Amino acid sequence: MARGKYKASAEKRIEAETIAQLTRKVQELTEENEKLKQQAIQDSLHHAYQIAEMHEQTVGVTSPRIQELEEEVLRLKKALRGL
Repeated sequence: MARGKYKASAEKRIEAETIAQLTRKVQELTEENEKLKQQAIQDSLHHAYQIAEMHEQTVGVTSPRIQELEEEVLRLKKALRGL
């Protein structure tokens, strides 16, 4: 009888240790997940900023040239109508 009592006690202790280990592991993984989420958010914001910046550079450079060409097209159309 005593042997069974100690065996059950040992099994409960091992079970408690296993639960404690798993709880610590879950906590570590939760913390790591949160860090990775924050990093992904920062990366996403940085990429969005870079894309917006590149778009601004592209629009800023090409827009005046496009406008000039459109004006030239209008002048040529008026000139053709005048013939």
